[in-house]
Amino acid sequence: MLESPLSMIPFRFRHPFLWIGLLVVSLPLPAAPPSNDRCNNAAVLFLDSLPLQEVGSTLEAGDHGRSVGCPAQAGGKDVVYQFSLTQTTSLSISTDGSVFDTVLSVWSACSNGNLSGEVGCNDDFDGISSRVDLYQAPPGTYYILLDGFDGSQSGTFVLTLSPPSPPPNDACSGAQPILLNSTVYGTTLGADNSQQQFCGAKLTNGPEVFYTFTSPDGADVRVDTLGSDLDTVITFRQVSCVGSVLACNDDFGGTKQSQITIGGLLPDFTYYIQVDSDESEAGTFRLNLNEVQPPPANDSCAAAQLAAAPSEQFGSTLFAENDSSSPTHGGAGPDVVFRITLAQTTHLVLDTLGSEFDTVLYIRSGSCSGAEIGGNDDALGRRTSRVVLSSLSAGDYFVFVDGKSVAERGNFRLSIGVGTPPPNDSCESATQIQVPSVQTGSIRFAQDNTNVFESGCESTGLDVVFRFTLDSPRQLLFSTLGSEYDTVLYLLPDDCGSGEVLACNDDGAGAFGVASFIDDFRTNPLPQGSYRLFLDSNEVSDGNYTLQVLDLSTPTPVPSRTPTPSTSATPTRSSTRTRTNSATVTETGTLSHTATVTSTPTSTPTLGMTPTPSRTQSATQTRTPTFSRTSTPTASPQPTVTETTSVTATPSATSNGSRTHTPSASLTRTRTFTPTSSFTGNPTATVTQTQSATSEPSATSTPTPSSENSPTVTFTQSATGEPTFTPTSEETVTVTPDLSESPTHTASTTESETRAVTETPTETPPVSPTETTQPTETSVFPSETSTATGPPSPDLNGDHRVGPADLLLFLAEWKAPAGGQTSRADFNEDGAVDEADLQVLALAWQRVQQSR
Repeated sequence: MLESPLSMIPFRFRHPFLWIGLLVVSLPLPAAPPSNDRCNNAAVLFLDSLPLQEVGSTLEAGDHGRSVGCPAQAGGKDVVYQFSLTQTTSLSISTDGSVFDTVLSVWSACSNGNLSGEVGCNDDFDGISSRVDLYQAPPGTYYILLDGFDGSQSGTFVLTLSPPSPPPNDACSGAQPILLNSTVYGTTLGADNSQQQFCGAKLTNGPEVFYTFTSPDGADVRVDTLGSDLDTVITFRQVSCVGSVLACNDDFGGTKQSQITIGGLLPDFTYYIQVDSDESEAGTFRLNLNEVQPPPANDSCAAAQLAAAPSEQFGSTLFAENDSSSPTHGGAGPDVVFRITLAQTTHLVLDTLGSEFDTVLYIRSGSCSGAEIGGNDDALGRRTSRVVLSSLSAGDYFVFVDGKSVAERGNFRLSIGVGTPPPNDSCESATQIQVPSVQTGSIRFAQDNTNVFESGCESTGLDVVFRFTLDSPRQLLFSTLGSEYDTVLYLLPDDCGSGEVLACNDDGAGAFGVASFIDDFRTNPLPQGSYRLFLDSNEVSDGNYTLQVLDLSTPTPVPSRTPTPSTSATPTRSSTRTRTNSATVTETGTLSHTATVTSTPTSTPTLGMTPTPSRTQSATQTRTPTFSRTSTPTASPQPTVTETTSVTATPSATSNGSRTHTPSASLTRTRTFTPTSSFTGNPTATVTQTQSATSEPSATSTPTPSSENSPTVTFTQSATGEPTFTPTSEETVTVTPDLSESPTHTASTTESETRAVTETPTETPPVSPTETTQPTETSVFPSETSTATGPPSPDLNGDHRVGPADLLLFLAEWKAPAGGQTSRADFNEDGAVDEADLQVLALAWQRVQQSR
């Protein structure tokens, strides 16, 4: 029984929709982002009954907002809640019980998905949880932004809204212990005003709480509430709550917070710290207690710390002095200085991303009093700073890390990067690209030149710009899937002065995550003309990007034509070789070998006009060599080989359904071998070899098309070959025993081979098809009614159509390593998922649109 030709085709090609479906099912589908991912879709909380508790997750959320007053790193995922107050109310909002490090903030307005008017914030109130207290908040609508501290902090959270309750350290008898060199968070919301006193001319008549501290070794200490939102007054007492006041402070350095530095403390002595708030305020605060330290070594410019470029520098301004400030960007807080020495022209990017406080960054050239060549206060919507310096010449540069105000100080990170700005860093220098195409690069050293705040889009980060021109309306898609950062895409006319946004996207849905996806022109073509495409970022994020521009428009048609090929070739090859060998052989034997080979393959593919061949071939070969040889030769042959090959083929073809192909070929090879040998001994050797081969193949193939409206093809082929191959080898050696021998060795070989092949195929369709203008890509993939035997289908999700879901799955594998396995998105099977596969998918998509 013959094996079915269908079984010879790999299973995944016989059932494309099945194997694609199995692959897709095996992949986890991306979860949808929470519905309250942005403030314009904030989940509404009703405060009819308090306390109120909400449990949720930020795992699939995006990063759309960040507190202004509380530190948080880039990439934190967030969700938004909304509530309304009908009367003046005090309220406590907490994330206690959440499994990740939260940052909580309350806002008073939302516009186009963006929050504004921060009312209060908190990073850590009790370990990783946060708490914001609203004291007598007026009626109105408020928004709660529940954020992660950074991109790694997300998961399940617990959000609790409750009425005020007395804190545990409301009375002095319940004073909370605080350790040296530590920070604690507290609240005065719900506390009593049990102990009033004057601090200077101000009466501390607001709610207060108490802390207790034991000096371990009589060190000098500094206690402050810097970094708090609350207007505080602190009092430092000894022995008891009513003991003598050693020091107090209301407003330090022009801030609303307080700071006391006190020395001469007794070892193992107990002291009390009272934290008051203004009578019209109550809420959370931050209390810092530190042992006084000497200032950092690079506190002054004269002692600037040498820093390499590139490098990362870490330090603290906690005990630094306020020695300098920028005339342009300010800097009233403590500062430290670094010196960078450049040996050649260099491009620098400096930033303080990751610092604990509101920084100011500025750079001076040549000396501490040199010209300020760059600076920044708040970059990319953050309290940290970023400065890009292009083409700095060799020399010394002084970098100042400053605090925005007296209260802004603490640990910082200074990044010094070296690189080259992208050539398309601005609108005017946009890179011209082709459509379709794929662009890759980095925005690490780009500037923030253009921003967009359209509905659903927000970009305040680094950007690069591309320009393209369309000679006709085109159906286009734009995607940044595969980029390393949170991208924003927007399309503008080819006018850098125009503020008109034709289309934009921040986060595409589903598998796109924080990648962007513009499909506004998938069904409504983008008109003819020139455009500029901005690839922007969301706030501080940066890195490598991948931009895909897909063209779904109808491919250019190719008119029908009738080819008539003619080929003639006559190659000639000759070679001469010389070989020297020495051998001693003694062998006698007879070898008879008979081989018979029969193969009957049958294959029946069913696709379009592909024929179904059936071929039978029989070959019989008999070889009977006889030899007897005894020799001890020392030979130095010098053979000469000459080969001449002549091939002539004249095919002809027409497009009327009938084709005649009559090739003829002849092959003649002549080889002459004349060696000269020297022998010692008396050998006599005779070799006779005879070989014959006969092959009489015949082949007949009949196709069976499966598609409707396809012509019927009959293909008959006959071939007769009767090659005759008779080599004759006669070798005669004569040796005369003498000290000087002159042997004569003559050998001749003649090979003659003649082949004649005649092929007469005939194709007879039942109708005479007329070829009209059709896309050349028609045969790239099968129609929906065909049984595919070729490359994988563009229908990646197995729903028997090509649509947006297939595009998402395709882009998910875009240029991803296959790991040695065939990718389902590699439509042309070239081992890579690339631009060629994009075109196959785009064409398939277009045909689905046309069939509707």
